[in-house]
Amino acid sequence: MIKKLHLQFTFFCTLITSLILVSMSLLCLSVIESQSKSGSFDTFENNINSILTHLEGQSVLTHQWLLQMESGYHLKLAIRDNGIPLFFDSLHRDTQITEAFSQATRIAKTDYGLDLQNLSPSTLTNHQEFTMTAMGGEEYYVSAASIPKSHGSLSVVALY
Repeated sequence: MIKKLHLQFTFFCTLITSLILVSMSLLCLSVIESQSKSGSFDTFENNINSILTHLEGQSVLTHQWLLQMESGYHLKLAIRDNGIPLFFDSLHRDTQITEAFSQATRIAKTDYGLDLQNLSPSTLTNHQEFTMTAMGGEEYYVSAASIPKSHGSLSVVALY
């Protein structure tokens, strides 16, 4: 009788200890994942701020610089000069990315009031960063920006 009770008590303690360990592990995993996503978004924002600062000061953009930014920061960039897409935009685009850019532009307009199609004259750079899930289920960090220039304005959409 005591041996049977001893086995049941051992099993019960093992079960409780296992549940505590599994729940603590899951809790730690969720905290780490949350911090990782937050750190990733912070890095994305810092990279975007660097790109936008560079774009504010430049009057000429080279294909080489754009390619370096896309590959170095793992981004896809769509830039329009006074509403006209840069030739660079048509070089390396597939339909999935084009649709993601369209969706990001719509979200920037509807949710954040940043209309990149009809830019009003401004003296300040206006940008908004957010996350979105594309039609195909991919999750993106997005930055939408309007940058005033002496000859009009640039609109920039960046996908990470």
